[in-house]
Amino acid sequence: MRNFTLSILLLLALFAIPAFGQSKPQPNRKAVDLMAAGKFRDAIEVLDRDVEKDKNVLVSLTLRADLKRMIGDFHGSLEDLNKAIAMDSSDGSLYERRANVNMILGQDMSKILADLDLAAANGAKTANVLSTRGMIRFFFGDLDGSIADYEAATLLRPDLAGAQLGLAHNYIRKNDYGKATSILENFIEKVENSDGGPPPVEGKTVASSSVALPQVHGKDIVSGQETVIIVQRSADRPKSPEEARMADERLEQARTIVTIYGELASLYERAGDYSKALTTVEKGLRLDPNEAFAYEVRAKVKLGLKDYDGAVADAAKAIRMLPPRAAATAYATRGIAYLMLGKEAEAQKDFDKYLELFPKGKEFLDKRIEKAKAQAQQP
Repeated sequence: MRNFTLSILLLLALFAIPAFGQSKPQPNRKAVDLMAAGKFRDAIEVLDRDVEKDKNVLVSLTLRADLKRMIGDFHGSLEDLNKAIAMDSSDGSLYERRANVNMILGQDMSKILADLDLAAANGAKTANVLSTRGMIRFFFGDLDGSIADYEAATLLRPDLAGAQLGLAHNYIRKNDYGKATSILENFIEKVENSDGGPPPVEGKTVASSSVALPQVHGKDIVSGQETVIIVQRSADRPKSPEEARMADERLEQARTIVTIYGELASLYERAGDYSKALTTVEKGLRLDPNEAFAYEVRAKVKLGLKDYDGAVADAAKAIRMLPPRAAATAYATRGIAYLMLGKEAEAQKDFDKYLELFPKGKEFLDKRIEKAKAQAQQP
């Protein structure tokens, strides 16, 4: 089971820009036009002059903070948000913005949690705020508080994939794998039955073909879909922070759905239902063949199916795609597959790498090796 990480919500935070309230004064029209033309730095210069002239300062600071964030000037964005909050401490969207920027900057989680509390208390109790707060409470080990936030987020937005995944992770942490499985199964069922079904990760065209798997319990399992993609990136740039927020929320929603397929497959693998696990993880791979976690999960599934060459290949893909420190499980899986193939030198090299990355993992590794050996003795 993959450890819960902050990566998905951090990516969401990068683009989760709250919208301007309709009742507030509108920003400088020239800045808006420049922004619509993709000239973000020119728009910032216009807003600079407005701030210097003390003209519509709060709105100008807020929009400038959003634009600075879009061009990667996160410290400048944070400075503008601090000034805006000093002017209006009752606007929850400002606290939400500041929390998201501080997440990107890797600031102290307790500071981010405090801003999310203030956002929720000041009119911004949105699904994204609740979901992000649920993630941070999970990080601090407050599982009951995290569950409460995620459940509230899913009530506001049942389609919010990140909240569903976060809720399931809480039950995984509680060792309630049945509850976690039920949450993810119910969500995926709704996604698959929705108009258009699960969305492919934006900008990718997927082609697929069936592959035959080795015999398991005397039956041929045909599943698969080895996928090939053509990446098609749009040349169109977002014309506003709101447009950027909407586009990237769609992208992260699609990515998170792929992760949910992988997590659900991992739960099936844990329960020993390897054929169901394989079918599930490959649904995710059809949506995004560049999802490293899916290859990591499929490698473990193929171990259970005694497709050791396939496990080696998938684990190798995961190792190439993952950051080095995140690849420990993939090294362990490939090492076990090598061991089952009789390639002891290669296996030991991978085991050594696994223990280098995860020094406390010896007992866990031994249990996985024994499990694989026991499975190999089964018909």
